[in-house]
Amino acid sequence: MMNLVKSIGKSVEAKSVEGEVVLAQAPNGASMMVAKVTEEMLNHGMKVAVTKGGGEIQLPTSFCPSRSLGMDACNQTVTLSAVEWPSVTYSYAQSSNQLSKSTKVVSLDVFLNGQPVSVNDTEGIIVSIPRSPEDLPDPILMARDEVVARMVHVPIVYTQFNVSRPGSAVNIEIIANGTSADRSVLLLSHEKMPTPASYEMLIPLSSIPANENDIKDLFLNSSDVRNRTGRFFLGLASLLGNVAMETALKNITKDHLDWEPDVTYSLRVFTSGCYYFDEALDEWSNRGLEVVSTSYVMTQCQASHLTSFASGFFPSPNEINFEFIFANAGFTDNVSIYMTLAFTLALFMVLLIWARYKDREDLKELGVTPLRRQQRGRPLPVRGRGFHR
Repeated sequence: MMNLVKSIGKSVEAKSVEGEVVLAQAPNGASMMVAKVTEEMLNHGMKVAVTKGGGEIQLPTSFCPSRSLGMDACNQTVTLSAVEWPSVTYSYAQSSNQLSKSTKVVSLDVFLNGQPVSVNDTEGIIVSIPRSPEDLPDPILMARDEVVARMVHVPIVYTQFNVSRPGSAVNIEIIANGTSADRSVLLLSHEKMPTPASYEMLIPLSSIPANENDIKDLFLNSSDVRNRTGRFFLGLASLLGNVAMETALKNITKDHLDWEPDVTYSLRVFTSGCYYFDEALDEWSNRGLEVVSTSYVMTQCQASHLTSFASGFFPSPNEINFEFIFANAGFTDNVSIYMTLAFTLALFMVLLIWARYKDREDLKELGVTPLRRQQRGRPLPVRGRGFHR
């Protein structure tokens, strides 16, 4: 099927004229756009839209396919053949399980004089990949009383989410209401609980932009999460009324945080990814791609080449644990607790040694010597018979 579509693109190229655009849509939802354009037009940057409101590819300025063939003039006429598939193609590849089940596949081929042109090492190609709407889990809701009740050892409410695929981006949607909402901050760390003494990111909620649904949406691309997988821990806290946000951002401490904030939280997290089909390896891969932005129905990817692109979209399960995991808390914020644990452990060891010593002393007083391992289970030797007077 893919080769057939490419053949159709080449056939249309042979019969079309410069400036002509041909659109076609199949009953199964697949769409195709073929356009013959000059490279002078491409030099200004061009948006190639397959269907209205669907997938599209934004080509960078100075885009010149003929340079891939060793030409310098950049004055050729080329044909662009863009296709949007309604579902995952190359689904036989095991790596297709990385893709969202509702993703569409967007591809763009370039032809020059009837021959396909391999476009590589062209920075700044932006691919918009649509998805069918998915059922999302309801956000976690936490009322003020529950926020206060969850603050056990530090005045922070904790949650966690998992990133299972390298190269993923993360969206954290959050709504905060109440008089303390404008003083709320978000702390983030990988594989450990963030505390005022130890965190990777500290972000005021007031600085997080809102999405199209007027919900604060913190977007972290793969560079922000450093291409790491595993657990990420997120903490929500509110500053005291007499603490300036600028002061806290420079050197936040536990004393800056409010133990009884007037705030309610709503939270939802999802991860996303960009993938292309590597024909040489026969697999879907995310090498060299980066997620630029993600919404519920669209993912934008940055690429340096042209091929078939698809997206991954994975809402986190609505089983978020807000309990403070004590073992992961920072030492400097809980010195007294850790000292108590250390003293208790030391006392236990001393009592264990003392009890063992007393057991040995008791055995000596009774005159009983434990048998060696090789003597156990054997009858004791008898040296004589009868009675001696």
